[in-house]
This record gives sequence, structure tokens and C-alpha cells, in this order.
Amino acid sequence: MAVHYGCKYCQKQMATLEDQYTFDELGISKLGAVDQLESVRVTQEGDIHIAAICEDCYQAFQLNPLLHEIQNVIH
Repeated sequence: MAVHYGCKYCQKQMATLEDQYTFDELGISKLGAVDQLESVRVTQEGDIHIAAICEDCYQAFQLNPLLHEIQNVIH
């Protein structure tokens, strides 16, 4: 089982953790139910995919907060 972090806006792959982690160790259990549904996906193989925000998109949002209204910032 691997944990994959990707940007939910530009789809950039940010990191992959190959070790086994629990939801508690990853901090996922601290998220609300809605946030978990929107940000975490577990595949049939047991891989965990976490949608986060990359540094580039974070900086873009800081410079232009109206970008939050757009689903995919970079296509």
C-alpha cells in the first residue's frame, strides 16, 4: 500500500510514501467526513490518494483569491 499526494487543482503528483500508514498517522482521521470524501480516495489495491494543494497553486491563490472559484486552475 502506498500513499500518493497530488494537487487537486493542477493534478501535479507531489509525493509518494511507500511505507504503510494508518489514517491516524496521516492525520486523515482529524478531517471531517465531507473533507475526507473530497480529499481522500482508497483504491481496491489499498493505495491511498490524497488531494492536497501544491506550492505553485497555493502561491497563485495567494496572489489571486478569485481562483478558488475555478475547479481546475491549470489544464
